[in-house]
Amino acid sequence: MKYLSYLLSLLLVSSFTVSAAKKKAPSRTPPAEWIKTIEPIIPAKATIEAPKKQVLVFSLATGYKHYVIPYVDEVLKRMASKTGAFEVTVTRDISFFNREKLDKFDAVILNNTCSDRKERHLFRDVLINKADKFGAQYKELNTDQRIQLAKQLEQNLLDYVADGKGLMVLHGAINMLNNLEPVSKMIGGSFAYHPPFQSITLELVEPDHALCKAFEHQSITYKDEPYILNGAY
Repeated sequence: MKYLSYLLSLLLVSSFTVSAAKKKAPSRTPPAEWIKTIEPIIPAKATIEAPKKQVLVFSLATGYKHYVIPYVDEVLKRMASKTGAFEVTVTRDISFFNREKLDKFDAVILNNTCSDRKERHLFRDVLINKADKFGAQYKELNTDQRIQLAKQLEQNLLDYVADGKGLMVLHGAINMLNNLEPVSKMIGGSFAYHPPFQSITLELVEPDHALCKAFEHQSITYKDEPYILNGAY
């Protein structure tokens, strides 16, 4: 979807500063000094003319918690505020995947929503596997109801995208529902493993594409965990 082009390119540029701003792992709450470093990078307006969109940012991790989660939340909030191109709602509540709530948004961004290794299914983690930690609001549901709700929320996300809404999957979010074939096909693959944290160079195959314009025809070198995928492709 075209309106996501500027969002992705802005996010890529800004996310590089998450690792660049600190040489050691930053705190769980973005400090004011770091926020100042991203402000100049965010353009004053979007590169594409489009009506303002409503974007849901889902940032719950029931498995490994990447330290950048609150930093990505902050980048997105700052982008929304400065460009005026979209509004963000940040949540860690799976009830936002009920279709009644989900349909209010034009796009969903999954922010490093890693699930637990046991099943690689975040909705089942909240409702069943780690219900004592994450699922307090569902204590009235019996086991069968929890299983059915997890399946329904999973299907709601698939239907939402099939209906033409937007989806952005950031880094560890690819394993939110990692073992489900329909999700693998929707995203373009499933998480298999990643080699050590290392320098990566991205070469721009289509530098004039809307997703790449922010990089001004320059290759990008930064440090990250390059995920190796399996599944759909």
